[in-house]
Amino acid sequence: LSAWSSMDAARLELERRLGIEAPEPLQLPWALFDAQGGKVESLEQFKKVLVCFLLEIGVWMWPAVRVGFEQEVPGVGKTGSPATLRTLSVRPVVFEVESFMSSQEADDVMSIGSQQGLVSSIGTLQSADLKKGTKHSDFRTSKQAWLSNKHSPLIAELDERTSRLMRVPASHNEPVQILRYDEGNYYHAHMDWTELELYPDQKQIWIDRHFGHEGRLATVFWYLNDLDEGGETIFPKHGQVICAPDSRGGPGARFCPGGEDPKDMSDCSQGLKVKPTQGTVIVWYNFLASGRGDRNSLHAGCPVGSNLTKWSGNKWVHLKPLDQRGQWVEGHPALARHGFQGSNAPDPNACSARFINDSGEDVSLLWLPDAQSSKALVDISSGGQVSQRSFRGHRFQIQSKDQRRLSNAVVCEPPRIDVVLDASFRLGPKQDGRDQTEL
Repeated sequence: LSAWSSMDAARLELERRLGIEAPEPLQLPWALFDAQGGKVESLEQFKKVLVCFLLEIGVWMWPAVRVGFEQEVPGVGKTGSPATLRTLSVRPVVFEVESFMSSQEADDVMSIGSQQGLVSSIGTLQSADLKKGTKHSDFRTSKQAWLSNKHSPLIAELDERTSRLMRVPASHNEPVQILRYDEGNYYHAHMDWTELELYPDQKQIWIDRHFGHEGRLATVFWYLNDLDEGGETIFPKHGQVICAPDSRGGPGARFCPGGEDPKDMSDCSQGLKVKPTQGTVIVWYNFLASGRGDRNSLHAGCPVGSNLTKWSGNKWVHLKPLDQRGQWVEGHPALARHGFQGSNAPDPNACSARFINDSGEDVSLLWLPDAQSSKALVDISSGGQVSQRSFRGHRFQIQSKDQRRLSNAVVCEPPRIDVVLDASFRLGPKQDGRDQTEL
């Protein structure tokens, strides 16, 4: 340490000694942290800390240590009370936090969610599923509503509480997705991060995921009520090896001996199962500390028992702030690594969308990349219109400038849709068009 004259010199020496590769375009630089997730940014700090964590992913991740290990996290609760992370699994990294919210808070969240008008849950279909015509209900049957901080001071407090627990700024947090699973409802095994090789011809997804260097770092899953039967969260790849651990991922790192996917993605008999308990949250990381997605984070929601209802919430924490948009980088190493198959041939999934604003006020057009988050694209003045190039299945909404009004969502279906926002803030087909699909 005494030989280092600056933090830049320290970084260069650490990169040399540890063999840290240069970051790719759009990749966060590696970072140093103290034992409580505080960033170590100066040489003076570095020399003072007793323990220092170097994370190639560039954001803080709590270490699992071992199953049963408990880590106290100060200053998480509303009054500054600590929370305790108890390790449930090392591969994937899963923690349990009891009493993250009170029973009254959980009841209030359910009440707020039920007042929003829950709709059937959908997501972004993989390219193979688009070609097969797979329905969302083939693998998930819950209903959902999205709650932003503007819905209630409680939702805003829980957003900040999540940030304090994870030691990641709240600007990285998505609005919470409230879920209701009725008797027999389920969500088959899936990932919360994007395996780019499964979207080889969906260019926009590669842009939005920054070529694999952006996405849902962690899932903070809220249990809002108790269940006597079913409704567990299961991790079917619990305890499996990490395939090709030194690689940056890609098709060759998806499977290996001891790292196979379950043959039946609906099976809830094998793996780590966590029973819903009101007020408890479980936290799992969808990425490895190297910055690569963790395939062992595959998880599912098991069917809910007879005459029962499960209420829960997904609070996703991203690698980067949500307003940090991606861009296309020609020749990016991830294109070859994950097998991008884009071409100059006409794309049968390409779709043009025109939005006409007859609401009488200026508005913002939102794109819903996962049906679980939104991104502002462009403003539309009163009486104006915009056109967007998109793809089959991409969803859009319109929001008022004060963010208090939100239209219904529409889905782009090739070759084009033409929709009008009326004074009641409803999106509907242009009078001479019939190719708009409403959710």
